[in-house]
Amino acid sequence: MPWLQGRLEPAAGGGTTFTGRVGLNPAVIVVIPVIAGVWGLIALGALAGGVALLAAGHLGGLLPAVLIPLALITLLVCLNVVGMRSLEREIPKLIQEVNGILDSTATFLGRAATPGADGHGA
Repeated sequence: MPWLQGRLEPAAGGGTTFTGRVGLNPAVIVVIPVIAGVWGLIALGALAGGVALLAAGHLGGLLPAVLIPLALITLLVCLNVVGMRSLEREIPKLIQEVNGILDSTATFLGRAATPGADGHGA
């Protein structure tokens, strides 16, 4: 879900200006690298186990030791891609809701036109 942080300020020509950022919740920004790090350590451990099995000549356990890291990395990448696409779909909806509440005309310029659009907010 997108996270909206902002403040209302008086506009120079009268009225009010809402200035803010839309992006990931700050807690999520911290948790994603932690999860990626833990999954990376698990994948690295499985890969090291596979190398040890290969060195010892035990080819029977080698397949899971190679597939586990690949599966973890694939799952992590898929979750991030799906999550970011979902975030980008939900941001315009959130802005429309804010427009309805504030009776405003804000629009979402999209990722390419937004300064700081590095996945940490816009």
